[in-house]
Amino acid sequence: METNKRELWVDYAKAIGIILVVYGHVARGLYNANIQMNETIYLLIDTFIYSFHMPLFFFLSGLYFVKSFDKRTTKTFVFTKIDTIVYPYILWSLIQGFIEATLASQTNGSVSYTEVLSLLWQPRAQFWFLYALIFVFIFSALMYRYCKLNNTHLFLLMSFLLYVSKPYLPFTIYSNYICTYLIYFSLGMFFQANNIKDKLNSKKRIILICSLFLISQYFTLFHENELTTDTLFKLFNASISITFVVVVSKYFSQWKSGTITLIGTSSMAIYLLHILAGSSIRIGLQKVSKINAFEVHLIVGVLAGIFIPIVLVFLSKKLAVPYIESAPICTLLNKERR
Repeated sequence: METNKRELWVDYAKAIGIILVVYGHVARGLYNANIQMNETIYLLIDTFIYSFHMPLFFFLSGLYFVKSFDKRTTKTFVFTKIDTIVYPYILWSLIQGFIEATLASQTNGSVSYTEVLSLLWQPRAQFWFLYALIFVFIFSALMYRYCKLNNTHLFLLMSFLLYVSKPYLPFTIYSNYICTYLIYFSLGMFFQANNIKDKLNSKKRIILICSLFLISQYFTLFHENELTTDTLFKLFNASISITFVVVVSKYFSQWKSGTITLIGTSSMAIYLLHILAGSSIRIGLQKVSKINAFEVHLIVGVLAGIFIPIVLVFLSKKLAVPYIESAPICTLLNKERR
C-alpha cells in the first residue's frame, strides 16, 4: 500500500527522533568509556537532544490514539498494546539485560541479574520509554472511555494540570511517568484531532516556529539558570522543538526518501536493538581493533545502531522467525472469532 503524505511526514519525524536516540546513546557510551573527545561540544549536543527527543516519541504515540481506540473494543485495544508494547518490553529487557549482566566486565556498566529480573517494577536502560508508555496508554484509555474525557481540549488541559501539579503529588514511578509525559501524548492527540499540521503551511508561522525554536534552544544550551530548569520552560522548549520537527518533517517529506522512510518505519526495532548493536561495535573497535578515535566510534556506532537492527528484522522475516517485535494475541483472538 502506498504511503500517503500524512503517514510519510510521521515516518520522517520518527526517523529524526530515532536517529537522535541512537546518537545520544552511542555518544554517552563513548563518554562513559572515556574515549577522548571535545567535552564541551559533546555536552551541548547531549543537552540539545535530551531536551526534547523522548517527548517527541510520546507526541507521535498520541497522534493516532483516538482513531485507534475508537475503532476497537477496550479488550482488543488492551491486547493490541500487550502485543506491541508490553511483549517487546519484557522480551528485549530480558535479552539485553542478561547479555549485559553476563558481559558486565566488558561494558561500561555493572548490571546484575537481580536488576534485570526487576523489570516489572523497575525499568532500566532505554526500555523505560516502553514502560512509561504502557501506563500513559492505560491512563489515557481510562480517562477517555470511562471518565468520558473524550474532548482533546479538555484532555490537554487535564494533562497540563497534572504536569504542573507533579511536585505536590505523592511520588511513585507510575505517577511520575504519567505526570511528566502525558502532556506530550495529549499534545499529539490535540494536534491530530484539530489538524494542526495543516495550519503550519504559512511562511509566517514557519518563521515564527523556527525563531522560537532557536531562541528556546539558545537559552537551554547557553543559559543554565532558573529559567531553563523551570518545568514550564522545559515544557515550552520541548513543545516548540516537537513542532519544529513536524515542520521539518512535512517539508522534507515532499521528496520521498526510501532510506528515511525505512528508518522511520523501523523505529521500534531500532529502539529495541540499538544498544546491543552500538555496544558491540564499540567493544569490537576498542578492545579488538584497538581503535580509539572518537569520530570513528561515533560514525560507525550510529550507523550500526540504525542499520544492524533493520538487517536483523529483515533476516528474521526471511527466515520466518516469529514474534521478534510483537506477540500474536490479537491475531489469535481474531482467528477464534472466525
